[in-house]
Amino acid sequence: MIAMVTAVNEAENVIPISAKNSIGAEASEWIVVMQNGDASPEMQAAFAAWYNKSDKNREAYDERATLWRDFDAVELLGDIAESNQSRQLLREDVRLARWGTIGRRAAMAGIAASFALLIGLAQFSDIIPAPWREQNTYETLVGEQKTVKLADGSTVNLNTDSKMKVAFSHGARNITLERGEAYFEVYPDKARPFSVHAGERVVRAVGTAFAVRRLGEEKVSVTVTKGRVALFSGEDRSTESLDQEGAAPEPLAELDAGSRAVFDKAVEEVEAVEPEKIATKLAWRGGVLAFSGEKLSTVVDEMGRYTGMKIDIASPEYADMTISGYMKIGAYEDMFEALELMAGLKVARVSRDHVVLTNADEG
Repeated sequence: MIAMVTAVNEAENVIPISAKNSIGAEASEWIVVMQNGDASPEMQAAFAAWYNKSDKNREAYDERATLWRDFDAVELLGDIAESNQSRQLLREDVRLARWGTIGRRAAMAGIAASFALLIGLAQFSDIIPAPWREQNTYETLVGEQKTVKLADGSTVNLNTDSKMKVAFSHGARNITLERGEAYFEVYPDKARPFSVHAGERVVRAVGTAFAVRRLGEEKVSVTVTKGRVALFSGEDRSTESLDQEGAAPEPLAELDAGSRAVFDKAVEEVEAVEPEKIATKLAWRGGVLAFSGEKLSTVVDEMGRYTGMKIDIASPEYADMTISGYMKIGAYEDMFEALELMAGLKVARVSRDHVVLTNADEG
């Protein structure tokens, strides 16, 4: 069994990290199991047998249980995870992924009727802004998130180090995501489909919610939380061919709520994603990074993406550690402290923007 070094608060485990087998690591793993509150009778019996096996086991468990409760950085992570904003976002994402648009159709019908009236009035008055007339560029710095309300009523959450251009016309709503990641909640308008362009890749929707992330120059990741989107790729999927009535080519694939895909000129992978996992992936909208069993190598890559720091893992055996928990965006010092204290890692600072993680026992 892989032992776990784990940071917990009194209510839940916050950061489990795989490590080498030791009494201390086993004690930390048992802390996770017992403080989650859902241990089976068999698991409770197994814990009692382990705890009473030796004085060293008891001392290791009691010492760590006290340490984790008193560790300020971990308490901070727990507070972030329990914040009202984070919980609201997570609940909404889970609800959308599970239930789609059921229960919202009647309300949306009324909104759509009002919106149609507004468009009609706009044809005769310059006082009312036409929702198809928008030409803007929006951008975020490293570590910054921004919420943008578009002219048509759609909302965009722009993630760290991202840039998008908005080009709305009478017949089309086009977004160009030049870099980074964005989450789109699209106002439904069948007459003007909503298209997100990422290089030659296009994600098209009518009224839905989804995230698009550019993975380098070519690949694009798409996660759908509500409704359905279509994926296009290639030069013949250009803006012009997509916007001409009847000229749009067949999509590479169509994704429903609760699914994720990575595609380039072809769809490379498609997977159904549990609602809780989708919520974790999109927790950045609430100002936190959430990890659920990701490898340490993935976690430090994400930390670098939000901080601009270069974080190297000098000890290869630690790259596959798994981490689950929340970290406030920008609070990387808390994460470093947790890794040092609970995973036996040493944080060596090469420069202000360069950190190397090594085995604390080496050197």
